[in-house]
Order: sequence, then structure tokens, then C-alpha cells
Amino acid sequence: MLTFGVGVRQRVFALLARGWSQKQTASVTGVSARAIGRWRAEVGGVEFEPCQVQRYLSRDERYEIARLHDSGLGVREIGRRLCRSASTISREL
Repeated sequence: MLTFGVGVRQRVFALLARGWSQKQTASVTGVSARAIGRWRAEVGGVEFEPCQVQRYLSRDERYEIARLHDSGLGVREIGRRLCRSASTISREL
């Protein structure tokens, strides 16, 4: 049986709190979805943190979109990171 450090657990719970599924979280962290389910049960679940965004993109968000796009990320991943829809990111590019 593998044991994971505190840092891995923190990352798992951070992703779950951002709305990621257990399966998505498992594929990124290397922890099985079953183990993630057990961890969630141990702590009584994970509260979802909804994204709080303004209607219009800020200047900083526009710079961040350009930076992330230049680094090779797609519109969906950029949108996920900034809590914006892929169509919003696409229009900005």
C-alpha cells in the first residue's frame, strides 16, 4: 500500500475544492480515485469553492491569458485556471 505525503493530500483537496472530479484529480496527482473517495469520507467531504469573477476581464487577466497562451496552453485550460469560460478566453485571443 502506498502512502502519500501531506503535500499530495493538500493538492488533492485543493483540486476537489475547485470543482475537479475524483477521476480528474486522480489522473493529475497519481492517487487512485478510490483512495481520494476514502480521504473525502475521512474528512467529511470537501466544500466546493465557486469562482468569483467580475463580468469584464481585468487588465491583469488579459495579461495572464496572453502569458498562458504563449506558454502553449489551450483555451480550456486557461479558462479553468482563471475561472472563465473557454469562449471568453477564445474571444480575448
